[in-house]
Amino acid sequence: MNQVKRRSLIVFVIAAFLALGLLIFCARCVASGRDWVGYFGTSYYGSGAIYDRNGTLLYDGKSGAYAERKETRQSTMHLVGDKNIATSMRAMYAGRLSGYNPVTGTSLGSHDIYLTIDAALNETAYAALGGKKGVVAVYNYRTGDILCLVSAPSFDPLNPPSNVD
Repeated sequence: MNQVKRRSLIVFVIAAFLALGLLIFCARCVASGRDWVGYFGTSYYGSGAIYDRNGTLLYDGKSGAYAERKETRQSTMHLVGDKNIATSMRAMYAGRLSGYNPVTGTSLGSHDIYLTIDAALNETAYAALGGKKGVVAVYNYRTGDILCLVSAPSFDPLNPPSNVD
């Protein structure tokens, strides 16, 4: 009888650890699921688009297309990013662009992001730098909206240089 009790206790302890592990996994899935799908799902589910405050398309995840104008692409490249920039909007909001939902998982469809920057203002600031290294940042101190965020030198994400350095 003692052997049955001991075996039952061992099975109960194993079942308790299994239940605890399952509970921890589910909690982490809900808490970190957006980051997980953003990391792995962007190449498969990056269907959202990034727009400026005026509705100018900066990046379309469904087609992989950037803005039509080279000047817009170049002046917003550090902000919008390409596949290699880990601090860009594409990387930071990959979960939103992929359409992550903690209940249903990743869902396809348009999950767009509208930024407060003005693409035309970015183009003007980039042109004003005149090929020099630097940063131009303009924000509305009353609302906190970032209106312009340019970093130079930059490049066209549709035509990256062979040596980015």
